[in-house]
Amino acid sequence: MNMNKIILTFAVIFFALSSFNCNEGQNIAKITFHYVDFETETPFQVSCNDFENLFSGTYKTTDISNKNQLSDFENYLSYCNILDTAKKIDVRVKALITYTNKKTSVLCMDRFNNLVLDNKSISTNKEIVAFIRRQLDK
Repeated sequence: MNMNKIILTFAVIFFALSSFNCNEGQNIAKITFHYVDFETETPFQVSCNDFENLFSGTYKTTDISNKNQLSDFENYLSYCNILDTAKKIDVRVKALITYTNKKTSVLCMDRFNNLVLDNKSISTNKEIVAFIRRQLDK
């Protein structure tokens, strides 16, 4: 009887962890990046929520709707891990990820490549960081 409980517990934990990924298998329709130079100095940390207000009139915008690029980004998101602890970051890039079902996620990044997705810290994913930096360098 105890062995059945242990197996059941592990099965529940496995399914809970395996179903908890960053993009939940959704297709991305478009990504809009709002960004400032990574070396921009501020007297305080800029949160994801305050980014547009605090950098109003100074941030740049770029959109991605190329299906191949969106597919690559979906793939990178599928390998990210949500962390247990929430980290406050000093945002320099805010990406609005619009899915085909019209749901929107917000991904923010600081100058040190720390990432926050929908107010949850995610492990630094080299592919996501490289993708974002490539889009901003164009």
